[in-house]
Amino acid sequence: MLLQQQGIETVFLEVIRDNHAAVALYQSLGFTRRYGLCGYLSTELLAPVPGVLQLYPTLSLLRRAIEESNSQLPWLLDPLTFATLPCQVVTLEQRAFAVLTTAGSRPVLSFLWVEPAARRQGLARELLKALAQQFPGIGTSVTVPETFTPLFAAAGYTPLSLQQYEMTMDLADA
Repeated sequence: MLLQQQGIETVFLEVIRDNHAAVALYQSLGFTRRYGLCGYLSTELLAPVPGVLQLYPTLSLLRRAIEESNSQLPWLLDPLTFATLPCQVVTLEQRAFAVLTTAGSRPVLSFLWVEPAARRQGLARELLKALAQQFPGIGTSVTVPETFTPLFAAAGYTPLSLQQYEMTMDLADA
């Protein structure tokens, strides 16, 4: 296969979940579903709380997140992807971080990361709430693993109606 000759080991794609014919086609070609992907939109109107979020250096977060990620995220959420986008990083208590893509008219939440020692303490939920306060109507693209739905719901975000699957094909097996 030409891709293997170029050193490509895995092919990733996204397909709209309700497009059953496309899902079946990709499965017949050897792709498997890796993640269900969702998007979210903040819907609660909260009064802004100034000074809660602070800016943080993008490359500093990139180094920290890459060290831990080990390719366990959908490829569109890989920390390497935000290094090339116009973005800003904000932090809550220097332990929870959000990458906001700033290419459009309003920021889009592209990446959320809590340092391992601070997980399961509610910081991600509080960060999502603070983002909704500072950026009313902020949302994500349809790239977030659906396992995060309870977190986003607890922070007052609503899932978007469009949902996808990330599918992969390991070319070594093809």
